[in-house]
Parts: sequence; C-alpha cells; structure tokens
Amino acid sequence: EVGLVAGLIAVLYRYMLSVAEDGLNKVLTFVHGSWWKIAIWFGILWLIGTFVSYIIKWEPAAGGSGIPQVTGEVKGRMSPSWWKVLVAKLIGGTASVFAGLSLGREGPSVQLGGMAAKGVAKITKADKTTELRMISCGAGAGMAAAFNAPLAGIMFVLEEIHHSFDKNILCMGIVSAVTADYISKLFFGQNTVFNYDTVNFPLKYYWLLIIMGFLLGLCGCAYNVCMGKAQDLYKKIKIPNYVKMPIIFIFSGVVGLVMPQILCGGHSMEIILLKENPSLTYLIVLLTTKFLFFAVCFASGAPGGTLYPL
Repeated sequence: EVGLVAGLIAVLYRYMLSVAEDGLNKVLTFVHGSWWKIAIWFGILWLIGTFVSYIIKWEPAAGGSGIPQVTGEVKGRMSPSWWKVLVAKLIGGTASVFAGLSLGREGPSVQLGGMAAKGVAKITKADKTTELRMISCGAGAGMAAAFNAPLAGIMFVLEEIHHSFDKNILCMGIVSAVTADYISKLFFGQNTVFNYDTVNFPLKYYWLLIIMGFLLGLCGCAYNVCMGKAQDLYKKIKIPNYVKMPIIFIFSGVVGLVMPQILCGGHSMEIILLKENPSLTYLIVLLTTKFLFFAVCFASGAPGGTLYPL
C-alpha cells in the first residue's frame, strides 16, 4: 500500500512539474521581444511568488526540499499534518517550477512519499513504530518513483534518513521502492531519467576521472557553503516573506529573459550537454550561473529539491 500510494503521488508531482516546465517555455516564447508582454509576465510572477509565500506560511513544513522535515519526523522532532503538506508541496512546487526557479523534484518527492505513507498509516490506524517505518519506506518510494531508481530509493532511506542498516526498513523499503518504481514506469515508460548513448571510455584517459572526481568534490563542498551563506543572508533581510519571495520570482523572470537554459531543474542544460558540443567558455558560464541562481532559489525556501540541479 505504501509503495502504491507514494508512487502515485510522486508520479503526479513529476507530471505536474513537466507540465509546468513546458508551460514556462511556451510563456517565454510568447513574451519574447515584447516589453508589454514581459511586464505582464513579471506581474504574474509577483503574484505567484506571493501565493507561494502564503502557502508556506499556511504549512511551513512544505518549504524547502522536504528531506530535513522527513528526517525530523522519523526522529520524533516534528509531526506536520500529512494532507496539508501534500497539498502545499504539490501546488507550491509546481508554481515555483512554472516561475522558472532552479529547483528539483527529488526532495519534494521524498517528502510527498513520506506524507502519503503517513496518511496510509493514519487511515489504517497503525501504531507509532509502524507509522514511522511506513514514513521511511514512503520516502524511499518517492525517490524511486521520481527517478525510476528503486535501489537509490532504499539506499537513500538507509543512508540519509536512518544513518544505519536496519534490516526491517531494508525489507519493507525494497518492496515499497520496487512497487513505486513499477507505478512510475507504467506512466513514464522504462527509459531512465538520464537517457543517453554510451561509448567505451579509453583506459588511457582514466586519470581524468580522478581529476573530475576531485573537482566535483570541491564544487560540492563549495556549494554547501554557498547554500548555507545564501540562506543566512536571505534570513537577515528584515522584510516580510510575502515581499522577499516575490522578488526572487521576479529575478527568475529576468534570468529567463537573459539565460533560460539555467531555469528549472536542469532538463534544458542536460539537452545542451548531451546533444550539442558547447565550448569550454559556454560550459563555464553555464556552471557559474546555474550554481549562483540555484543557491538564490534554494535560499528563498520555495518548495523544491537540490539533486536535479546539482
């Protein structure tokens, strides 16, 4: 039941985000080159930002990626309303992506899966221990459905949420993750999310992988610092969130006019990297701008995850 319900909710969210991103691309095409259309679009972005800020005020647990909230609930530190989180995350996350914010779907899918599982636990009147296990398995199922990756889903629960190898969670989680993955494949097909042709990598160039791993590790550490500093800076701005957040949405609109490739999770950039042959300068520009824009978007606390942009 957990895998089925969590999988369906995650699939719904994944579909809503794809519709939102397609809609954004159509809007940007429509307003291109017309200042009065751009002005109207910026006004709409301000309204969307205000709307999302009130959604977060209505249900604070729906802000951000959602993974810390699930971890907090499993550890007994918080207990938000499962249905309010589902509603707020689905609507707020979709609205944020439609506005172009650089946010992913993995964190929200984890939280949506966990809250869907909590709903099942409440309806079936499960005891508290079982409920927490169901939330953990639902979180893994959400991850599995988001990326068609059941192994990643269960490993995520063990490694990120529990930080231990719990055989009970492992067995329950495998069933939930595989079920959710099956549900996802029924709707989106059997292709992997990152679907590309592979070639044999010459052994004589394997030393480049060591350098790549080292640089990516440094970038990951730098992003953790940058993300934390951006969140601290955002909190220090002493104006109401219903004013601060729309400013981020307007900024996203400006970015959409100048460099639409870095909007949303990263699907447009993925196409550029896999199907085009971008120059080194263009790659550096993409990396730098996506890095900074992502930090700004995440600092706002808008509903959305980090994995896809990362």
